[in-house]
Amino acid sequence: MDIRIFIEQAHNLLSLLIHSSFYRYKLDLTVENIYSILPPHVKHLQIPIDDLNQINMILERCKNLSLIEFDIEGNEFSEQVINWFADHTINTTCWKNYEMITVWLGKKMIHSTEICGDYKRIKLTDNTSDFFCFLESNFNNYRI
Repeated sequence: MDIRIFIEQAHNLLSLLIHSSFYRYKLDLTVENIYSILPPHVKHLQIPIDDLNQINMILERCKNLSLIEFDIEGNEFSEQVINWFADHTINTTCWKNYEMITVWLGKKMIHSTEICGDYKRIKLTDNTSDFFCFLESNFNNYRI
């Protein structure tokens, strides 16, 4: 049975561990192949990474994650991962232990280009006094 089909059919799969030896030794697996089998409903994930762009790929694929454990080689890259979460998330906690970083996810920051809002226009009338009455009544509470 294909592992992708098996994982897709496992709707109650909440935790997934991808062993680092499969990834590190490149046993006929590419990063895209590994990430393409990640179920979007998984909440706990342990996975090796070696590039900061992979973090975003994981977060885009797995929307319900609350905890991620990254298997990482190198102290310098560990610091980069921790800084990435400090720069791109809110209320996220990272814990570093040897070659593993455990991340309890907060919320992803929304950049200004991603914000979409429902903006309403104010209808202006010929009578400008109506407009100023509207402003005074609606913004009275915001005086400093």
